[in-house]
Amino acid sequence: MKSRFLLLSMIASLWLPIVVAPVALMSGGCALFRGEPIDAGADPYIVHAQRTRNYALDTFDGFLSWEKKNRAILNSPQTKAAADLIRADYTKWDNTLGEAIKAYSTVKNSENAGKLDIALALIQKGLELAAQYSNPNLALPPPAPVVPVPVPVVPVPVVP
Repeated sequence: MKSRFLLLSMIASLWLPIVVAPVALMSGGCALFRGEPIDAGADPYIVHAQRTRNYALDTFDGFLSWEKKNRAILNSPQTKAAADLIRADYTKWDNTLGEAIKAYSTVKNSENAGKLDIALALIQKGLELAAQYSNPNLALPPPAPVVPVPVPVVPVPVVP
């Protein structure tokens, strides 16, 4: 009876991410927060970027925890490689997005909007990577590195 429960819990821990994660992760972008209210006077672009940043943190944390917990059962070098890539690079992606949000919040121009678009695309690629490698039944090649684009910090003018 105990071994049956253990087997069922192992199967459930593998199938939950396979079914739920791809649906949640592939819905990314603007559609992810469609219908969520935005406070009056708030910049929708900044709100979207901040929500995406929080969602990415939760998603990456869940994927990495799931991968680490099930590494022996999965026996997938590709999934491990994807998780290791996210572990190594998420801080850089998050910092790039944080700097882009700060720059766009400070000076709303097309250059900073472009930097924010690039930072959001970088996070989106990471989310797609997590979704792609959440299914251990797929025969996937090792993940390609996701290269962050450095975002220079725009100096804030000092008003006396």
